Amino acid sequence: MPALQPGDIVNGRYELLHPGSPVPGVERWIGRDTTLRRHVDLWITPDDHPLAAAAQDAARRAALVEDGRLPRVLDIGVEDGLQWVVTQHDARSRSLVELVEEGPLPAHEARRLVGEAALALELARRHGVHHLALTPESLRRD
Repeated sequence: MPALQPGDIVNGRYELLHPGSPVPGVERWIGRDTTLRRHVDLWITPDDHPLAAAAQDAARRAALVEDGRLPRVLDIGVEDGLQWVVTQHDARSRSLVELVEEGPLPAHEARRLVGEAALALELARRHGVHHLALTPESLRRD
């Protein structure tokens, strides 16, 4: 996969601003949609990644799932050896990793977060979408 850096443009539209929190096997970037002038998250992998086709299919299905607990899929594509999925960005959200770095979560908050994640994942499952890479970094709270 070509080395990505701030200022690069994906799909002639998405300017890469800075890397996001690390996710195994994926480059996550915070970017700017230069057409709609809003921040977005870009999830980028090589187009020959072993899970590339599954990720594209899952993103297409996920775009059909409407739930406030899940980020909206805004765009997907393949270009110049890269595959990307663009989702809405929420600058207020923090990952589970970031939350527990401050100290243990109260039991009621941990239960609530896990319960909300389970409900969102079940809704996605009903649409044929399986996360495939749920990590503490991908579970976010706003």
